[in-house]
Amino acid sequence: MSILIPKLILLLLLFSCLKGPAGAKVCEFSKKSFSHYSKFLNHYNICQDPGNDKIVRIQLEKGNDQVKYCFIPTYSQDGGDKSIFIGEPRCLLISDSRKIHEIEFLKNRPSPKGSLPFSKFPIKGVLIIKDEVLDFLAPFKAPLPAPNAYLKCAEVLDLTGDDSYCLAFKEMGRYSLHSF
Repeated sequence: MSILIPKLILLLLLFSCLKGPAGAKVCEFSKKSFSHYSKFLNHYNICQDPGNDKIVRIQLEKGNDQVKYCFIPTYSQDGGDKSIFIGEPRCLLISDSRKIHEIEFLKNRPSPKGSLPFSKFPIKGVLIIKDEVLDFLAPFKAPLPAPNAYLKCAEVLDLTGDDSYCLAFKEMGRYSLHSF
């Protein structure tokens, strides 16, 4: 009987670790089961906190301890196929598939003069990219970290309407866009 109680406590502790942080009740996190797939990330679990759109939790089946993953909060209109970023990237190392990472986004992208502040937009998705230097096609002139390339694409598109940087970023295909 005395051996059974420590095993039961250990099992309960293990189960509580797999459930995720407090507030993740609507998320299904498991060491062996993943609900989403993309060519870029492989299998993963992700969810947005139902009470706070700035909080996202993620778990990757296969992480990488050599490069950081960057998460950029996005907004897109319902049914729209285009998204805009509304806050700075949050980057972290993800190597352990058992670990559930909590990310708190900022809605701090400066708005064009006279426009609705980006901070007023709800977070409806996340762009996930690795913080690695890539050699993007023209009009990029030199290798650039992927998060910087995405931010450059958005900046040029906002200021000039030129989508060539965004097309070069998309052509590389080294990202995943997840909608909530």
